[in-house]
Amino acid sequence: MASTYLVGACPSYVARVRIAVVIPALDEEESLPLVLGDLPPGMRVVVVDNGSTDGTARVAREGGAEVVSAPRRGYGTAVQAAMNHLRADPPDVLVI
Repeated sequence: MASTYLVGACPSYVARVRIAVVIPALDEEESLPLVLGDLPPGMRVVVVDNGSTDGTARVAREGGAEVVSAPRRGYGTAVQAAMNHLRADPPDVLVI
């Protein structure tokens, strides 16, 4: 489920927005903890492992991210895999 944040200009208008962050990743075992640590707590994060040969998927899971495997390398392939994964419970806003 995507994270829900309150947005609005005044108390009479408040909308709930579900946000998900997609991170395409290839051999990012070392940098993922820093990236995941900079995101707001409870944020829905999908890391697409794009054929990594290191521990990218493991580190992503340990950091609380959902992990999708896309063994065929490429940014477009990774983004499409994330969108397919999110189709069952789509967010209102998708950050890639």
